[in-house]
Amino acid sequence: ALDALSLVQAPLSGAIEGNNERVVNAYNEITRQLVNIKTDMPSVLCVSITYVDNASDSD
Repeated sequence: ALDALSLVQAPLSGAIEGNNERVVNAYNEITRQLVNIKTDMPSVLCVSITYVDNASDSD
């Protein structure tokens, strides 16, 4: 993902207009890493995520 991002030239608006393939490739590479970010980041930051189902007014 970092390699793909390094190929995108600044400013982003110019990169989108000039070489859209590199921007799309960088976006796809970052999207592939999203699962890793969501699963690994809480453990690295020592954050505990709990999922609780509370009763609501519509129950």
